[in-house]
Amino acid sequence: MRSLWKGMITFGLVNIPVKLYTARRSKRPSFRLLHKKCNTPLEYERYCPKCKIEVPWEDVVRGYEYEKGKFVVLSDEDFEKIALAKGKTIDVIEFVNLSEVDPIYLDNAYYIEPEETGEKAYLVLLDALKQTGKVAVGKIILKEKEHIVLIRPYGNLLVLHTLFYSDEIIKPDFPFLLKEHKVSRSEVKLAKELINAMSGTLHLEKFKDEYRERLLELIEAKLKGLVPPIEVQREVKATEELMKSLEESLKVVEKKKHRKKHGK
Repeated sequence: MRSLWKGMITFGLVNIPVKLYTARRSKRPSFRLLHKKCNTPLEYERYCPKCKIEVPWEDVVRGYEYEKGKFVVLSDEDFEKIALAKGKTIDVIEFVNLSEVDPIYLDNAYYIEPEETGEKAYLVLLDALKQTGKVAVGKIILKEKEHIVLIRPYGNLLVLHTLFYSDEIIKPDFPFLLKEHKVSRSEVKLAKELINAMSGTLHLEKFKDEYRERLLELIEAKLKGLVPPIEVQREVKATEELMKSLEESLKVVEKKKHRKKHGK
């Protein structure tokens, strides 16, 4: 694995040299856009409509549009100067309970590996977080942006999550939220019973991307000149008789649990 960042985790007067590595990768098939007529991959040009020419990468700069059609140009050096002013550090600001962080704020995830000289301090922080049930919240400059970060134990490692800022979370604005709603206690009671009946221990490894599998099967079949049959999904309609649906669902779940328990 290749690290994408090197620096220090700092909290109090403790500095721990560490590296960051990407912790997730998508396994979805990627596709190219082709010309329908000849199946040739399409190309994209960096075209300047004023000069009427294709612009090479060495002549491309980044600009911030402060008014319509007016830009402040920023160079790579400008971004580097700002980053250097903050230093290559993950500055821990406070420790909080993980339950205080709503999952809507979670963005990317990175493994944290200690440098050899920081292994002892790293392990002390890891064990302390495990024993207190706390996570660290701080800041880092990564990929030309300052991120809020959350550091938490993950097995025998620390993992860093970048978080969205509160003003980056879109406020829900739905007519539904302005209405007064009443629900019956009996329906809620049945829904709770159904939730309890369907509750278990999370094992994400048992979930498979069935859509991706079917897509790869279709691609393989097309390579062989075949077309595999596609399973037609049943039509799903909105529930009209909620109480009846909850009661029947509970019966089905309990029946399945009974069969599983007795090996039938």
